[in-house]
Amino acid sequence: MGKASRRKSIRVTGSAIDLQPSPEKASTRLTQLIAPHVAPGETRDSYAALVALGAMAWNLSLFSGKERSVLVSDAVRDAMKVGLPLTVQWLNALIDRKLSLFPSDTRLIEGFEVVEEKDGRFTVLVTTSA
Repeated sequence: MGKASRRKSIRVTGSAIDLQPSPEKASTRLTQLIAPHVAPGETRDSYAALVALGAMAWNLSLFSGKERSVLVSDAVRDAMKVGLPLTVQWLNALIDRKLSLFPSDTRLIEGFEVVEEKDGRFTVLVTTSA
């Protein structure tokens, strides 16, 4: 992600810079989506994997009915091929959570970056379609 994209994560209001996350930002919403699954002591890699699964669930929630069901099955099958313990039930639960929390948010998550801050916290930067 380039410098211009990173600058978007800081909103400028008048002459003040707002460093607080906006509840409408996709990055804030994605971290809220996965929050119940974050374990204490997550590493950057394990947290990034969880963010990736959250982004996958988010994007799958944009499909409906049979098409979503086929895509979920394909995603789980592909994950199992590379040794990831993903289940249809867990992925569907995450999709249901997204639909419950943000039913009208139809932005597609195109990419993300997880940055580890000096204090050990993680910041998620997300790019979406309009």
